Amino acid sequence: MIIICILCLLLCCAVFLLRKSMYLVTVIGASMSPQLVHGDRVLVFRWYPSRRLRNGQVVVLTTSRNKYYKRDSGRSTWYVKRIVAMGGDTFTQDTAPYPDADNDEHIRNKAQVDEAGRWSWHIPPGHIFACGDNRERSIDSRIWGPIPTNQIIGIVLAKLPGTSVVPPELTSRDVIPNTPLPSGEPAPDFHAETLSGEIVSLDSYQGEALLLLFIAKNSFSYQKTPAFPTLAEDLATHHIAVTFVFDGTRETAQTLTELLPASQSVLLAPRRANPLFDDYHMIGMPSYCLLDDQHIVRATGFTSFDAATLLASLEQARSDRSQEELNA
Repeated sequence: MIIICILCLLLCCAVFLLRKSMYLVTVIGASMSPQLVHGDRVLVFRWYPSRRLRNGQVVVLTTSRNKYYKRDSGRSTWYVKRIVAMGGDTFTQDTAPYPDADNDEHIRNKAQVDEAGRWSWHIPPGHIFACGDNRERSIDSRIWGPIPTNQIIGIVLAKLPGTSVVPPELTSRDVIPNTPLPSGEPAPDFHAETLSGEIVSLDSYQGEALLLLFIAKNSFSYQKTPAFPTLAEDLATHHIAVTFVFDGTRETAQTLTELLPASQSVLLAPRRANPLFDDYHMIGMPSYCLLDDQHIVRATGFTSFDAATLLASLEQARSDRSQEELNA
């Protein structure tokens, strides 16, 4: 009997240690495709010494301890990425990490850019540089900068057979846009609900130039949103309407909309229920789409934009239209 009790105790201890040292994580997004796709489940070993980390390992990490990366549950957002450089290394790529990155001071401060346009990041000791396998659709260290090793949750041991029974909703936080709407094309129509419950469409802005600012509940949106009201005021003086489009419900919009004036127009377009984000090819947030007064797409972009650039796009469109009318 004593032996059976000891064996049961040892078994319970083993199960307890196993549960504490292992995580079952579901992959969200396309940043690690084709090896790991949306809905895949991976087994993660938590207690992995940082001195054993190596290039090529797939890890689960969190990018920051600040409030912008916290979910409602209080736990930091986790990301699945591959280590591509270790402390003391330099990671280099020939192009910017995403469109408009050259104009984003926050991103440029983390990297060096040479005259040929090559970007490089030096990784200090005690840090790693981690990227998604699908670079064109991944937000990673090229934007965050090097990651301290103490922010690594664990190392991925294996991908489990099958996918999650209910794959998590594909959201915007882990991918960036690479196929924007072409300039000069008519904008897709849409229908979305305002915070007051009114349903509006593209026709609701008939005869107005319109800037659609696409935001979501992610760190970039939290960082950038406080500057947007000033942009909206600048554009309003030039008769350009500004509307925020939120990828979420009224309940989840609260923390972001608190950063905006009460009079600011906000549309709710949760991706799972409204095709607006997909129709406008908006994946990474925050992004924008500028329409002229005939609702022709004139400019799209990700993260970095200012009133002068947007106004120049509209002015060029007017000039081109006038020239076409003269030629006709």
